[in-house]
Amino acid sequence: MFVTPFEEWASNTAKGSPRDPSQFQNEIKSIKIVGNMALAETELFWPGIYYYDFLTLIKVEGKWKIVHKSWWEKKLP
Repeated sequence: MFVTPFEEWASNTAKGSPRDPSQFQNEIKSIKIVGNMALAETELFWPGIYYYDFLTLIKVEGKWKIVHKSWWEKKLP
């Protein structure tokens, strides 16, 4: 387990060539909303890797913002 500051995560995510959306399969498995907070589970199949995410969101000034992201990843053959 490790903690990545947002700025580091965002700069690493932005590197590289634009991705081809046809190569990715992303699915929202569930969303639970209570007041101005929410928990979302997502399942992502990308070329060579599988991600399962838990995202915590807070509604700020009418817009949902991700405030925490935890994930598990598995390399695919």
